Amino acid sequence: MRTIKITLFLFLTLLPPVAYAATITAVSLSTQDVTNAINTAVDGDTVFLPAGISTWTVGVSFSNKAITVQGAGSLGPTQTIIIDDTTSNLNPRTTNMYQVFNIIGALDKPFRLTGLTIMGYKDTAGLPNSVYIRGTCKNWRIDHCRFADLDISIRVAGYTYGLIDHCTFYIWREMNGSYNSETAIWIQPNTDTDAQWLRPLTFGTSNATYVEDCYFDFKPNLNSGNSNAFHSDGGRYVFRYNNVSEPQMEQFDTCTSPGERGTISGEIYNNTFYSNPNIAGGHWACIGISGGTAVIFDNNINGSYYGYRILPYFYRSCSGSGCSVNPTRCDGSQPNDGNMALEGGAHTGSDGAATLACSTKNWTNGQWRGYYIYNLTDNSRGLVFANTATSISVNLSSGARNNWNTGDSFKLTNGYPCQDQFGRGPGPLGNQSAEPVY
Repeated sequence: MRTIKITLFLFLTLLPPVAYAATITAVSLSTQDVTNAINTAVDGDTVFLPAGISTWTVGVSFSNKAITVQGAGSLGPTQTIIIDDTTSNLNPRTTNMYQVFNIIGALDKPFRLTGLTIMGYKDTAGLPNSVYIRGTCKNWRIDHCRFADLDISIRVAGYTYGLIDHCTFYIWREMNGSYNSETAIWIQPNTDTDAQWLRPLTFGTSNATYVEDCYFDFKPNLNSGNSNAFHSDGGRYVFRYNNVSEPQMEQFDTCTSPGERGTISGEIYNNTFYSNPNIAGGHWACIGISGGTAVIFDNNINGSYYGYRILPYFYRSCSGSGCSVNPTRCDGSQPNDGNMALEGGAHTGSDGAATLACSTKNWTNGQWRGYYIYNLTDNSRGLVFANTATSISVNLSSGARNNWNTGDSFKLTNGYPCQDQFGRGPGPLGNQSAEPVY
């Protein structure tokens, strides 16, 4: 018996100490006191923000912490309310940002933001965003929060996934944001640009940012209809079981994101959308899809959306007045587009020629004017400015010789299929797979 007791004593004394999650209450709702409480917290802890109202001119940041930041509530008699006065004129895509919460997550370190109200009182509130999430965490959560009159309430960037649920978003006055488009939730890729398009599709899995059981209430015809419950120009998302009054949602291609990529996939189902048909103006569509692939089903769409409920479109193929295309049009000039061959052959003229000759053709004069031609042998290309039945006039560039030698192969293209356009799936630039919008 004595031997057993000694062995048990030694076993217990050699066990590592048990770590218990602690609740750390901020002394007040000021930025400094909240920062101090978060800095004290370790993985598993809860930082409690007391009830009250506080105006923040600078925000709070934390990184690589598996903690919960919890307010006293976002509704009812006891609330934690933060007024966003962290105004900045910086471009929303820069890394130096002003926001209420700037969170950089880490893999296997889930964090949570809950029980808060964040609201603005200036027309620049939420510029460029109020809650900014980056990093590599795959299981963060924002829930039971209320956001009101902010330019962008939540923005998610990079290779990170999480859940936004049971939140309410109210915008009833026009903001003065960088993009003239009030947006509740904005997903964009930033540092995870090309990599996300090389990973396979993952419909029906947790490899996406989920938005569910949320309520979006916007002023009718806000900003002439250019306001969004959800806007994605990158990443993968699921939007389900939400109630949306007035704002539209958009799944973008590459048009607004120089150096970035479009949305690869979206899942939109079991939502209720409504736009007041008695209000002049309004949104041009309820759900706009211009990039990637998507599955859309079992949604209830009511009211007036200029006659469109679900609208596929593509900005980079737009031409003429009213088109603002960034970075460039999809017209055959960009090697990152699919540039499918509409016509092909080989040069039958002499070496060093400036004009393509192809004696086997019988084209109509001017048939290929405005298209791009690629010399596939020396990797040059150029815009066709004239053609006859058997020749094409073009100023080649970006190649080894920028002229035609006998036997050089060519293709003519209008750019289609365009990079990251709707109906495109994973794959390297210029060779993406075909993935319909279902």
